Amino acid sequence: KSIGLKDVKRITVNSAVTSATLLIIVAGASCFGRYLTLENIPNKITEVVMAGIQSPWVFLLAVNLLLLVVGMFMDVISATLIIGPVFLPMLMAYGIDPIHFGLLITVNMAIGYCTPPVGVSLYITGAMVNKDLVWVSKAVLPFILIQMVVLALITYVPEITLWLPRSLGFMQ
Repeated sequence: KSIGLKDVKRITVNSAVTSATLLIIVAGASCFGRYLTLENIPNKITEVVMAGIQSPWVFLLAVNLLLLVVGMFMDVISATLIIGPVFLPMLMAYGIDPIHFGLLITVNMAIGYCTPPVGVSLYITGAMVNKDLVWVSKAVLPFILIQMVVLALITYVPEITLWLPRSLGFMQ
């Protein structure tokens, strides 16, 4: 099947609209993240969290739970731009590698995309196979459980995720 001149125009316009929408979302998230940083909110949150949670392992569990919920409602880019600056001081205080944390954000968001109530990929999959949300949610449950096991492994065994950057000399 070939693409005609009319198709190219339509595709270009659709791409421009999609790109503009994403740029607006990223700009809003960036502005909000910058505002939080300028108001010193990450450091204030760090003080409160560190007073209540002494263990980095418990902190990572709490962060994973929070990120799973955030992943159900937000896209990866916006969540990363907002959550990254907020959690960076806490990561440093607990001695958690930022690269490891970036991967945790990504994996949590991927799991969140597959879980109700918003689970964007559930709606897309349901539309592709002509099934309702309940059917797709039940079908994806075993995969979510496997993803949760993988999340636990990469959360508490950071060497799994950091060996490649270390091997390539990107970190010490």
